[in-house]
Amino acid sequence: MAFLIGLTGPCGSGQTSVARILARDPRVSGVCSLDAVGHRLMEKRRIRVMVGERLGIDGLSSMSAREARKLLGSMVFVDDDARGGLEAVLHPLMKGWAALAAGVLSKEEGVYVLEGALLVEMGLDRMADALVVVACERDECLARAAARDGLDTASAERRLDSQMPLTEKIRKADWVINNGSGSPPDSLPGQISVILGQITGSYHTG
Repeated sequence: MAFLIGLTGPCGSGQTSVARILARDPRVSGVCSLDAVGHRLMEKRRIRVMVGERLGIDGLSSMSAREARKLLGSMVFVDDDARGGLEAVLHPLMKGWAALAAGVLSKEEGVYVLEGALLVEMGLDRMADALVVVACERDECLARAAARDGLDTASAERRLDSQMPLTEKIRKADWVINNGSGSPPDSLPGQISVILGQITGSYHTG
């Protein structure tokens, strides 16, 4: 039976960097990003039709997936109704995909990772055998998110505030990775290796 790691953290915490390191580790059989799942869904015209109808956006279905994501990205972190409408369409589909994938993995061997900023908010941490949370100070998260996505401070704050507080995620975590300003970037591989060693040791002996 496979061992599924749920990986999450606040916007700007560096969870994507952690996921990349995990993907390169030979002890990990596969890594999947919820963002990638959402992007694939938006490539389907029927999904863009559903989102457009839900949000009252004419012409969303005729846009490319990239154009649609750009438009929606400019809306959902300044308009709670828009964010709620988008999540009402996409999240059930993403949860369905995750449940199907978990069912397939139940017949496989190896360690797999499901990564997403909203993993806990969507309840997908309950599918995981262990939850790893990437922790980072709020100011550092805001600075990283603003630099990465070209956001102003207010937009970065709205994006971060739309997520579950880090303290709540840490309470649910089995392991916490420190990626804050006081932690040098080269400490990530070491922290990840220790966690993987503990997970794979228990997985192979459990």
